[in-house]
Amino acid sequence: MKARLLPVLLALASVATITTSPARAENADACAAAHRAAQKDRRDRRLVRAREALLVCGQQSCPSLIRRDCADWLVAIEREMPTLVIEPRDENGALVTGARATIDGAPAAALDGKALPIDPGEHVVRVEATGRAPVETHTVVMEGTQAQRLAVVLPVADTRADPAGPPAGPGPADERPKSKGPILITAGLATIGVAGLAMFTGFGLAGSSDRSDLEASGCAPACDPAAVDAMWTKFTIADVSLGIGVVALGAAVVHYLLTR
Repeated sequence: MKARLLPVLLALASVATITTSPARAENADACAAAHRAAQKDRRDRRLVRAREALLVCGQQSCPSLIRRDCADWLVAIEREMPTLVIEPRDENGALVTGARATIDGAPAAALDGKALPIDPGEHVVRVEATGRAPVETHTVVMEGTQAQRLAVVLPVADTRADPAGPPAGPGPADERPKSKGPILITAGLATIGVAGLAMFTGFGLAGSSDRSDLEASGCAPACDPAAVDAMWTKFTIADVSLGIGVVALGAAVVHYLLTR
C-alpha cells in the first residue's frame, strides 16, 4: 500500500512546487526592487519614500538577506526622518478646526494635531480652511527633529469679493478721461505751432514793410536808429515764432503717433 502511495505523493509535491515557484520568483523580484529603491531614496534624503520601500522589502515573504537589510535600514530611517506639526490659527491665536495642508503640492492632509512625517529640507506648505483665506509659506525642516512646529495664521476670507469672477473692467465714464488726455495734449501742441507760424507771418510782413519804407525814404545809411531797431525787432520776433511753431507742430505729430 505504501509503495503505491509514494508515486502519488511525489507527483503532488512536484505540482505544488511548479505552482508556487512563479509566485515566489515574482515576490522575490518585488523585494529586490524595493531594496534597491530604498537605498536610492535614502541616499537622496527622500526618507518618506525610502520608509515605504523598506516596509515592502522587510516583509516575512522576502528573502532573509534582503529582509535583514531592510529591517536595519528602517530603524535608521525612523531615527533620521523628521516630523512636522502644522498649527492653523486665527488672528487671536486660537486653533482653527477643519483645516487642511498641502506640502509641496502633494494631496491635502487633514490637520488633526498629529505629527506628519516629512523629508528634511525646504518645503512649501499651503494651509486652507473653510471661511478663511489660504496661506502659503516656506519652511525648513531639520533632519532628525521630531514634532517641529509650524504656526500658520489664517485670515478671514474677504466676502466682499465677487465669487463669480474678477471685477468688471472700467466703464465708459472711466475710460473717457484716459482717452481725452492724449488728444488734448496733441491739440494744445498743434495750437501753439499754428500760432507760432501765424506770428512769424505777421511780424515778418511787418518787418518787411518797415524795411521797404526805409528804403523808399532814401535815408540810408543815416536812417533813424529807432525805426531801424523796430524793424529788426519785428524780424527777430518772426524768427523766434517760426522756431516755436515748427517745434510745437513736430511735437504734436510725434505725440499723436506715440499715443496711437
